[in-house]
Amino acid sequence: MKLKKMLMVLALGIFACSVLSAAGLRFGMTGAVKQKVKELDKKVREKKVAAAAITVSGTAAAGAPIIGTVTLKDSATPFNTKTVTIAADGKYSVDVTGLTAPFMLRADGTAGGRSCSLYSAAASADVNGTINITPLTDLIVANIAMGIVSNYFATGDFSALTTAELNTQENALQARLQPILAAAGLGDSIDLLRVSFAADHTDLDAALDALRVTVDTMTAIATITNIIDNQQITDAFNSQETSVIVTSSNTTTAMTEITKIAVVFDDFSARFATSMPAYNDATLLVLTHSNFMNNGQDRGAWLSELTSQNYVGFKLINITLVPGSLTPASAPTTAKVTFLKTLGVQSQAGDMVMIKDGGQWKMAGDKTISEVDVRSFAEMSLLYSPSSGTWSTGSLTSGISFSLRDPTPAGLSSIGASTLTVSNYYAVVTGSGLPTGGLLYVSKFQNPGGEFAASTIAPANYIGTATPQISYGADYTMTYQERENILDGSVYTIKLWNDGGTWDLNATGNDVLLATYTKTLDKRPYLGLSTANFPTLTAPIPGYWTSVSNIGGNLGIAWTLPTGVSLNQVKYERWGASGSTQMSVDDLSPTATSATLAVDAWEPLGYGTLGGTGITIYISDSDNRPLRGGYAIWY
Repeated sequence: MKLKKMLMVLALGIFACSVLSAAGLRFGMTGAVKQKVKELDKKVREKKVAAAAITVSGTAAAGAPIIGTVTLKDSATPFNTKTVTIAADGKYSVDVTGLTAPFMLRADGTAGGRSCSLYSAAASADVNGTINITPLTDLIVANIAMGIVSNYFATGDFSALTTAELNTQENALQARLQPILAAAGLGDSIDLLRVSFAADHTDLDAALDALRVTVDTMTAIATITNIIDNQQITDAFNSQETSVIVTSSNTTTAMTEITKIAVVFDDFSARFATSMPAYNDATLLVLTHSNFMNNGQDRGAWLSELTSQNYVGFKLINITLVPGSLTPASAPTTAKVTFLKTLGVQSQAGDMVMIKDGGQWKMAGDKTISEVDVRSFAEMSLLYSPSSGTWSTGSLTSGISFSLRDPTPAGLSSIGASTLTVSNYYAVVTGSGLPTGGLLYVSKFQNPGGEFAASTIAPANYIGTATPQISYGADYTMTYQERENILDGSVYTIKLWNDGGTWDLNATGNDVLLATYTKTLDKRPYLGLSTANFPTLTAPIPGYWTSVSNIGGNLGIAWTLPTGVSLNQVKYERWGASGSTQMSVDDLSPTATSATLAVDAWEPLGYGTLGGTGITIYISDSDNRPLRGGYAIWY
């Protein structure tokens, strides 16, 4: 009975509202009544929108899917943010239930091994629709902001952003890029901001393959380059420009060839999908060129090493074309691409030269005669004092690590320099944040393919003090001011020399320049650094650790990991006055937080009295920067 009465009251209420509305329309309303009806109608419409306002989603890509995260910021006061992980194909989706439109979006990560942060925006009408995040949407928002878009995201007021503003800037950019879009088979009705597309080198993604956008943050001017025809236009964010980018038939040809190159990488990865192929697998041989050379390894050595690992699930993905490398432009037979090598959650950027042989694109390696690489690094050391029973911070450092090795015999043969294999090698590295004369790396003069580092034979400096020699390993630790001068994407030049057999680096007259390489630093070194960036060691306790280090036994190691990092390796070391021993665990899960090592008793006759012991935990952050957390006890 109560339910029946409630239904009757509800029906009468609805009828009354209908009569009131109809009466108001026929006979007019007082101002107060009109306002109340408007407010009621607005609330009803807002509730309907709120019920339907579930997501903002789309594709985040820059010539390849962006591997990373999307952060959405709303217009509330104070603002709210949400961060989601981008899927492997570049798709993302953010639940915006309860948030206030308009929204700004930022995609952070890597595309084809290149670091990027790109922006986009969504008005109220875009909720539950597609909003892409690309270099083009970044330009659309920058022109609305009339300045650097990262500043607009951080401190700007975009609460009044409208669909009309987004459409105006989208239409203007589309008109300027129409020749590129037409080459990709797209008409002038495409919406660069809202079209649904796949990051698979077709349609809009094909146009993104052919474009590069760089922004000068000092002048707030972007340069848009057609990397196939090397044509450029500029986009000054504080004015509306109308110049149109130039293309030729070469652009369409290049888009087709990029798709074919991507298929080679897909086919290569497929051989590792469910099992490990043999080193002489027929498909792998077809996909790789006979003149393959990568880090000094020929095709046989490279495939043998690759297939000897437990790399089931190994992939080569995120292919992007290096500007100007597709030659000749009218009928390409060579190209260079950047890509990511991935296994599980771990990834590393790489370069690959492609050669078209018999109509088939094939991998030819990076064409380097030795290992040459550059990465940012960070390191923490914590020291335990048995006398005081306390831990203290030994150091927190960051900088750049240059991984360099002797050229291999195969590498030297590839450049016709096999007669130089008996000589010694050094490298000079120049670039952002380094001394004016660069850095000197000297071979250890031990084994072919040995890592460059300090040598007791070499003098303390090369060509005076302008080029300091690295004293240990490959790391160059930097001051804050030096790191501040480095940007994401900084380029470093490595010149690899043969010393002419004189064993005197100051006698340079007979030195032979073997190779000059340029390497791009994906992500700048850390500026702010604290112990929170590193793992926290929770076991073993120092007393047990010392006991096992002396008499042997099972050493249980445990740690906690910072958010968003991957575990790479755990190393245990002991040292005395006459030598040291070490052992490591390399096959742990990227999220593992413990390991157990079987430790033998210390042998003082061979190494002297135990002087110290250490545990190092190696991790990589979301930008693939390696971090080392070291924990040591000195006796």
